Amino acid sequence: MNDIYKEVAFDIGADLCRNAIWNGPACNWIEYNYDFNVNSFNYKPLSFEFYDGTSGIAFFLLNLYQVTGEIIFKTTALGALEHAWNAKENGLTTTKGSFYLGTSGLAYVYLKAAQLFNEHSLSKRAEEILTELNDFDLANSGYEVLSGIAGTIPLMIWASKVLNNPLYIQTAQKWAEFLLSKANSGNEMLSWNFMNNNEIPLSDLLMVLPELAMRFHNFLILPAKKNSRMLV
Repeated sequence: MNDIYKEVAFDIGADLCRNAIWNGPACNWIEYNYDFNVNSFNYKPLSFEFYDGTSGIAFFLLNLYQVTGEIIFKTTALGALEHAWNAKENGLTTTKGSFYLGTSGLAYVYLKAAQLFNEHSLSKRAEEILTELNDFDLANSGYEVLSGIAGTIPLMIWASKVLNNPLYIQTAQKWAEFLLSKANSGNEMLSWNFMNNNEIPLSDLLMVLPELAMRFHNFLILPAKKNSRMLV
């Protein structure tokens, strides 16, 4: 790693560790953010999400620990994961099928931590989340990468390899088939209505292309048939 990049990452990580607020084994941070519900800025604790919450911070700190070996990064990463887990256990999750805004992103970080520390208890938590996702009601899901199921399909494929569990590849196939069943086709093209509804079609090409690329990637890396080899 370039030393300049490493120094910047180290400074960011050190600042996060200094400003963490601890409650037992869990930690969180306070953010200053604009609240559209009241049209003003205010302070509030971070959510659990990978996108802008504690599981995402945990992922950053885990990688920083792997590069630097600084114990404080490991300790704070595990504290952030504990907060995210508590949020899941307390029902503070609304978009479970989403990688970035739901619980699947948390499962990913737990699996990464389990690999890094060779800790079985961490992988067990990941498996619990993944098993819950297997029973997720797709009728309530979005389609796109950020808040829908498209971003979680690659996780399921990867988890099936890491945990040697064919259930997760079956879930990935089921979700991919669901995406295909909801696609709008015409002129040799596919697109989807936004967020699993009929109000806002994804008709703007600039908006559609990144989403379609991710979904095409999902289909490409799925087995063509049961018991077949991975295509890539």
